[in-house]
Amino acid sequence: MEIGIGSAVLSIGAVKKGAEKVIALEINPKAKNYAGFNIVLNDLGDKIQIRDGNTKDIFKPVEGEEFDYIISNPPFEPTPSGIDYYLHSSGGIYGLDFVRKILMDLDCHLANNGHAQIVTFAPGNKKQPFMLIDLVKKYLSGHTIIKVNPISIKFGAFVNRFIEIG
Repeated sequence: MEIGIGSAVLSIGAVKKGAEKVIALEINPKAKNYAGFNIVLNDLGDKIQIRDGNTKDIFKPVEGEEFDYIISNPPFEPTPSGIDYYLHSSGGIYGLDFVRKILMDLDCHLANNGHAQIVTFAPGNKKQPFMLIDLVKKYLSGHTIIKVNPISIKFGAFVNRFIEIG
């Protein structure tokens, strides 16, 4: 399953690497159309199913279902409260709002020995993304590996661009 199909690149890649089928969730109508177009271009309409996402309960469209692999590149940009910002990018003040929603119920939708892969931005210090680590400890029961990009950006430098937006 993919949470937030966007352009469908992850779902298409999963099928091309051997997934029998992918169920993908998306709330943005434009993204669903764009993803559908890319799925048709790759002749994978029988392998990838797009379902309407749910902003309040991410896993509602797949209630009672389990998956061997769950992938997501969710909205993770740190975004000030009350700002009108891109739906596909806005991740709340620390960029972890959507990630937290995924982690809260992830265990319930992973099959035994299932895996999840989430690409996200996570504030932390020079040693570790401590905010993400705290969420993982709080919500996940299995083994977790967090890979950190060695190229970091200072949080202040990232969010200062919102001064221009207002």
